[in-house]
Amino acid sequence: MIECTYQVVAVFSNGDKTEITQPVLAWDDKGEPMVLGDKALVLASVSTGFQGVRFANDLPQGPVDPTDPAPVVTKPKEKDRENGR
Repeated sequence: MIECTYQVVAVFSNGDKTEITQPVLAWDDKGEPMVLGDKALVLASVSTGFQGVRFANDLPQGPVDPTDPAPVVTKPKEKDRENGR
């Protein structure tokens, strides 16, 4: 397993053309993306609705809580950006 050190998301479709994204946290030994499942990392490709991966450049930049089963990317507060955080 190789840690994902850049912002990539796995893209899922829930059937009504709505995209759901989840951060890729690692890659398996074959280069397949891994996301957080219920209790551990799982291959994104075995999850229902998996469409592929893409860079997360179009998402707000900020910290991600990898223990959250449905991580949300948060945007840094203006004060934090001014302080370089």
